[in-house]
Amino acid sequence: MGRNSRGRKVTGVAASGADRQDMDTEAGGAGEQERLTLTVAEAAKLLGISRGTAYECVRTGQLPSVSFGRRVLIPRRRLEAMLDQDREVA
Repeated sequence: MGRNSRGRKVTGVAASGADRQDMDTEAGGAGEQERLTLTVAEAAKLLGISRGTAYECVRTGQLPSVSFGRRVLIPRRRLEAMLDQDREVA
């Protein structure tokens, strides 16, 4: 167990900013790696709908989602696949 820049105890799970940058570089990213998920607010903005409407679509199953505790995320690939499928039908 070490200490972060503020002197707080951290376990091996936490990585410093430099360590995170090294991991991004090793993973092939240039510091800005595309996230696998979007927040509901981010998805709503991309879709041009309100945040409330997006949460309603999650609740009714119209938007793909995964939950981690109380956090709800939209898988980017499933959202894109859903939109591509709608384009093919139209």
